[in-house]
Amino acid sequence: MGADEKSLSIRSGLFLVVAGVAAIGYFGWHTYLQACAASWPKTKAKIVTSRMEEETSISTSGVETNYLANLAYEYEVAGRTRTGKELWFDCDLSGSRESAELLLAVYPLAKII
Repeated sequence: MGADEKSLSIRSGLFLVVAGVAAIGYFGWHTYLQACAASWPKTKAKIVTSRMEEETSISTSGVETNYLANLAYEYEVAGRTRTGKELWFDCDLSGSRESAELLLAVYPLAKII
């Protein structure tokens, strides 16, 4: 094995170690957040926004359209009304038209959740 091959092997191994540590950190943080949220008080919420939005972008592969399920809800805590948009941690509500339509069907306007 030559010096260049050895250097490439070391860099590849180092990259895999760093990527592994980053993945463990990412999933560990989300597990921690979910554990914290499990102890939060429960309350009901009402869907106050439920609509689809289109985002169009131009890339080297052409024009791409991404569909976003724009959802918002209101809930009350300690006598104060609050508004939220996150359905779960690290929530991404964009993607295909079909996935946005499915999410909007599950969370229609005025639904109590």
